[in-house]
Amino acid sequence: MSSTSYEPNERALAALDDMRARITSGETGTRFLQGNQIRAYYRIRHLSAAWILDTLREESLVETRMGKGSRVVSPRVPPWSQTPKGLTALEHIERTVRSRIYLDVYPVGSRLPSVSALGEEFGFHFNTAARAIRPLRRDGLIEYRRGQGSFVLANPARKDHRGKAK
Repeated sequence: MSSTSYEPNERALAALDDMRARITSGETGTRFLQGNQIRAYYRIRHLSAAWILDTLREESLVETRMGKGSRVVSPRVPPWSQTPKGLTALEHIERTVRSRIYLDVYPVGSRLPSVSALGEEFGFHFNTAARAIRPLRRDGLIEYRRGQGSFVLANPARKDHRGKAK
């Protein structure tokens, strides 16, 4: 949307100011409302909601990704653009956690971060993180203990003198 094609009214300007304040105070967290939710909450027109989202994107307060929607840009969460090209979110998370096991960032016996923490670290929903670590369970690298979390069972890169994983 071109900023010259739309002239915001007072209600849209007030909604934009409120959204900026809520984002900078951390009230919204990393989640962000969809355009139709913004329209309903502030009782504004479709063009006004689109203008607000465009303005927040231009100010680098919000980022949008096709198929994922919009979210608040946060220093705690890497931008979506940091997911390597050619990899899905599942592949990126799985490969990163697998490499951390191999490099002893997560040593044998240690507890992995929760799927919520992994999801937040990578900028995806916790369900995505949970699905991403399933191959590690299948490969025998980690085990899930109900109520306790996931723990590292083996590091194939580190073998003792009998050929068994430490």
